[in-house]
Amino acid sequence: MTTPLDSAIVSVDFGSVTTRAAYFDVIDGEYRYVAGREAPTTIHSLNGSAMAGLQQALFHLQEVTGRQYFDADWNILAADDHTPVGIQTMVATASAGKPLRVLLVGLTNGISAQVAQRALGTSYFEIVESIHLTDFRPDHIRVEAIRLAKPDIVFISGGVEHGATADVLRLCGTVSDAFSDKARFHPPQLIYAGNSQLHDQVTTLFAEVGPLTIIDNIRPELAQARLAPALDRLADVESQARTLQGLGYKRISELTDGRLTPTATALGTVIQFASRIFDASRGVMGVDIGARTTTVASAIDGDLQLTVRPDLGIGHSAVSLLKHVGADNVLRWLPFLLTPDDLSNFVHNKALNPGLVPEDRNSLLIEQALAREAMRVSREATGITATQAFEPIIGSGAVLAKAPQPGMAALMLLDAMQPVGVTTLLLDQNTILPALGAMAEVNPVAAVQVFGSGSIVNLGSVISPVGRAKPGQIVLQVEVTYSNGDNYSVEVPYGEIEQIAIPFNEKATVKLQPLRRFDIGFGEGQGRSLANITGGLLGLIIDARGRPFAPATSNGTRLTQIQNWLNALGGM
Repeated sequence: MTTPLDSAIVSVDFGSVTTRAAYFDVIDGEYRYVAGREAPTTIHSLNGSAMAGLQQALFHLQEVTGRQYFDADWNILAADDHTPVGIQTMVATASAGKPLRVLLVGLTNGISAQVAQRALGTSYFEIVESIHLTDFRPDHIRVEAIRLAKPDIVFISGGVEHGATADVLRLCGTVSDAFSDKARFHPPQLIYAGNSQLHDQVTTLFAEVGPLTIIDNIRPELAQARLAPALDRLADVESQARTLQGLGYKRISELTDGRLTPTATALGTVIQFASRIFDASRGVMGVDIGARTTTVASAIDGDLQLTVRPDLGIGHSAVSLLKHVGADNVLRWLPFLLTPDDLSNFVHNKALNPGLVPEDRNSLLIEQALAREAMRVSREATGITATQAFEPIIGSGAVLAKAPQPGMAALMLLDAMQPVGVTTLLLDQNTILPALGAMAEVNPVAAVQVFGSGSIVNLGSVISPVGRAKPGQIVLQVEVTYSNGDNYSVEVPYGEIEQIAIPFNEKATVKLQPLRRFDIGFGEGQGRSLANITGGLLGLIIDARGRPFAPATSNGTRLTQIQNWLNALGGM
């Protein structure tokens, strides 16, 4: 398909539960999000192909766009001109399907392995087996372990530049032996990220094993880790592996000219891009939560950090999530009493029926409590310090985008991400953030214009003072001067959330004076007058619960707290 700079673009995201198709076109000289439609993802159906879900989503999309996407035999049409027939440019992202199984190979289970795990933690990979010199298993036991693991990908690291060679080759030989019988053992994708002196020998060794990708050494020196080159190639290898899995991805790759981008990679791309637009010194954070996976991306002046947790989601992975965090950590976010057994029953039912829509208020709040924990744990896994401020923080995923009230989405982000100082909460209300990342690869202008067009909606500016006090003690004085000259003042007590009305997209000047040595990002007790604070859907939010915070442990106090926080932001 062609990619002229003014062509209409169709994006498709294959999620674990939902396949979403979105249409972008030039309106009044700039790209805009026009419409989106969705259908159930069909890789789990009897035919095991994502194509059926794609066809359904495109069928619904053509009903609202007026473009014809199919011929008489339901084949997807490509267009080379500006006629209302066919798709001019298509981009696709995918997180559907089980995580790819990875065999990790390294000299030791030390620093090199940790660097490799960091690289693999940027997308949908599950390390199912590892072999290294210090596992002390005979080679024939290692070969059997590799075969039992049935890896989709073998990732080989270890060996600094100009370092050990014989031991690395020995381990590569063990991998080669494990897949010598192709009739019995399906060959995996192979990635070599070790000592560059061995490139030729490794290529020869694996010539009859499977497709090999050689990337720069991820640990060229003992004290140096180099991940950036690996991340780009890992995304390519993952797309190739998805295509080899079947599931209809081969045809989808053809429709996108080979561009089938992992959803997490696309999210990282758009967050990295956004970090160059906003305050470069503070950086941007984005979180995408789904049925199977939670992804957190952060970037400061283009330096990206991406963390993917394919074991933490609120659908397929809900049981894994509950096991990881424990029932108490989920129950603490509910404004009503629920037994651990009842929570377990809910979670197991959700895992069996991940597309199930909450049937009542309690079910909705339980799902949102799970989302808080998935985002919290994923944020903590990034290793980002609790004092790091970001501007803005962007939330994506159906549980956020489809929250009945914007205040519920904002409260989930506040509880899980716990921003500090002054920031802005943005909501990907149309779940197009990964689409923009994929779009940036083929038409960066379109991605920039759509991102800045309001499709990513401003929930509100947030002031989060850092400090400790007794509940009810005043910790922040706020004075708002509106564009018409009117003033509003309020004193905010510790432990409370205050919503201050500022009309959507209007500017106001906000004077802040923290008390009791609280810090809003300018030093303990240091106040500041902030001009041009922009009102979001929720105006201005003051979160005076301190950092870090957690709900009260006693049931009576906690239930009142949670309901008060919901009420403060217009929740249910």
